[in-house]
Amino acid sequence: REIALSQLRNQYVLMGTDPQSETGSLDGSSAAWDFLVRSQVLSYSRGIDLLEELLERAGEEDHATRADLLLRLANWHQWNVKQRRACATYQQAWEAARSGGVQALLDRLVRPAELPEDVELYKHLLSPDIPVRVRGRATFQVSHRGDVFKLSLDALDEGADGSVGRLRRWLRESHARPAIVDGACVEGRLENRVYRILD
Repeated sequence: REIALSQLRNQYVLMGTDPQSETGSLDGSSAAWDFLVRSQVLSYSRGIDLLEELLERAGEEDHATRADLLLRLANWHQWNVKQRRACATYQQAWEAARSGGVQALLDRLVRPAELPEDVELYKHLLSPDIPVRVRGRATFQVSHRGDVFKLSLDALDEGADGSVGRLRRWLRESHARPAIVDGACVEGRLENRVYRILD
């Protein structure tokens, strides 16, 4: 399980890599460009395969494990802009959590979340050794499709207006999980979220 989830995190990183910025001066016909783009195309199906194999191993009666894995699968669909498939899988995750009495997961699902919804991907970025360029505090709505709108963003550091503008653009273009209520994808609100742009 841990190896498979580690591989899934690698797929998130790969899918979140912008070929334009990573290939630098290389043009669109380079071998490095082709390799990265081809790998990204394959990543979506690889992530599905990893999670579906874990679901097969979990069995039908392990509701807590199934709910967690179904949420991960739904998030993977959502990250890859497959909203209809994502919402159908969020409903399955809700039902598995409800059947298994996994109240902590149900409580989490009723609020939207930034994606990827996996703290292991971010833990290393919380190190105090990494300098922070600017911080911003945001409140925004997340639609039933996972779109960010009605965004309010304030700088928490002096002279950070330009960087906060960039953060505003990133948030509007970001992937988010909608709130899940009674198994349905619905609009929700995230308040006072603090974001850091790192050096």
